[in-house]
Amino acid sequence: MKSSVYINTIEDCPVEIWREIFDYLLSTEIIQSFSQLNFRINSVIEQVQMHIDLSSLKITTTMFKYFSQNVVRPHCNQFISIQLSNENKVDAIRLFQSVCQLKHFINLRKLILIRPTKNDLIHLVHNFPSQLSTLKISSGIHRSYTYEETIANKNDDVIRTILKLKSLRTIQIPMINVEDFMYLPSSFIEHLTLDRCDKNIFHFLPVTLKYLKINLLYNSLTQLDLTASLNLPNLTHLILQTELDVQEDIENLIKVIGKNLLCLSLDVLVYGDNVTELFSGDYWANLLAQVPLSCTINLLVRGGYNIDCSLFDSISKTFQTQFWYRHNLPVRIHFTSRSDSLCFYTLPYPKTFYDTHWNNYSTLTTTTMYDKERTMYDVRKPPQILDNDYDQVTIFDAYFANVFEDYEYGYYRNIQELNFNLYERAEATHILSLLDRTIAFSLTNLTTLILNNNSRLDRNYLTNELFAELLRRMPNLTSLSLSYNNIEKLFYSLDQPNNKIQYLKFDDLITQKTFSKIQQLLPNLKMLGCVIINDTILKKMLPLLLFNTKLVCFLLNIRILYDKRALRLWIKDKMKNLQNFNIDGQNFHGWI
Repeated sequence: MKSSVYINTIEDCPVEIWREIFDYLLSTEIIQSFSQLNFRINSVIEQVQMHIDLSSLKITTTMFKYFSQNVVRPHCNQFISIQLSNENKVDAIRLFQSVCQLKHFINLRKLILIRPTKNDLIHLVHNFPSQLSTLKISSGIHRSYTYEETIANKNDDVIRTILKLKSLRTIQIPMINVEDFMYLPSSFIEHLTLDRCDKNIFHFLPVTLKYLKINLLYNSLTQLDLTASLNLPNLTHLILQTELDVQEDIENLIKVIGKNLLCLSLDVLVYGDNVTELFSGDYWANLLAQVPLSCTINLLVRGGYNIDCSLFDSISKTFQTQFWYRHNLPVRIHFTSRSDSLCFYTLPYPKTFYDTHWNNYSTLTTTTMYDKERTMYDVRKPPQILDNDYDQVTIFDAYFANVFEDYEYGYYRNIQELNFNLYERAEATHILSLLDRTIAFSLTNLTTLILNNNSRLDRNYLTNELFAELLRRMPNLTSLSLSYNNIEKLFYSLDQPNNKIQYLKFDDLITQKTFSKIQQLLPNLKMLGCVIINDTILKKMLPLLLFNTKLVCFLLNIRILYDKRALRLWIKDKMKNLQNFNIDGQNFHGWI
């Protein structure tokens, strides 16, 4: 009798194995690669919760329409998270809405919109699925108050419609107007993040709120008593960036809610005379006396002018008291004699952005922690930094002037973006030494480099040799921005192509000769920002920029733009393949 042989194939794998395989793939990859293979795999795919991000720079309008219509729409019931962006992709959110109706995503829980237009939001807010719990509206990289005010225009009902959605638990929006505060108390928001806001918002926050982050809290024309009728029993995380004129309100707020806090982060900018008290450890110890020992405290206080530098040692001693010992909080203090200003922050460094302006002069670290890693210092001894004290920093802003500043050694291991500011001519060896002493561990991981030539009289302090060496030391750059008025000379100094850079922006006129050289050196360029002197040159360069390269989108600064309507008609007539473009002020945005 012959024995039967059964051969197992990948199709016969248990559902759990398939789900584990899908965990390593993007939702679009799952649908494109496995959908419609057979009934069993289809049944497994239909059980997978999908996430999709259509904000990528690398996607063209054709690809965008294809994904929206053939990948997203047929599986709309499975998507629980969607991310869309207009940044560098003109009208992408409108294009998505023309193909997919948001109300059909019946299981959608999270929606992220980057730089949506007012019209985008007007059409979207009335189609939000009833179970949407997280909504994030970001102003993107190019944040501006004009954009925030446009989105939160008091004459429109977009923000108030959002606040009325009972399903929302997490909201991130640019701002809320005072006129819309009245809709907050009846909401069920638990996490609220705002780019900026009037300080009187604290009187209207819902009792359900657990997490509040405001990137700029500003003063109000109407003064309300912050200790009266303030009921925030569930607020455990408070993250604020503010200025001196609301300091009294912060004091009253912490007195009321301090005992419940699990995390308190304050970034305070002080200015003017008679502000020395705000740099005293005793002042902050008294203010934070209500905060429990279990609370994580992050402080960054900076600014103040005409501060007497002789007070530096006496200020440092105010941080060597019982309060700072009990809360296990080391503090680092910087004094900049150039402007007689101070900065102090708790360690680990509490922000993702680090400004070396505060690293130029007298620096010390005080601590009252007694363990193997830290010891008590005499404040006159050099500071000691632990390896992980600056691990949260991802953006490093470096200033460099004629005198080689005595920058200290730092442990900046996770830097992704370097903003390098040149104010006067300096030796390339000194500049490279600065990088080696600060972000040497991050050079090979950097993805974004911004070089600002901040010199006077239009002098260029970025030499060809320095530029070439920077690119050599940063092999994984994908984004490069240059403030330089002789870009042609700079690129002609390079002899090796760079296959990683996909984004290039420079503040100089572009010519056909320059663009040909850029094509040779940056063969995988996807986005270009440059300067066009007038409409005539724009019409000459536009076809070249778009259709002879791999560019997906670009930004042009047109210095002389006389007739925008005529230019729009010319583009529609001569460049029919360019369906998505926008002319805003002197900027032209196109998306292939």
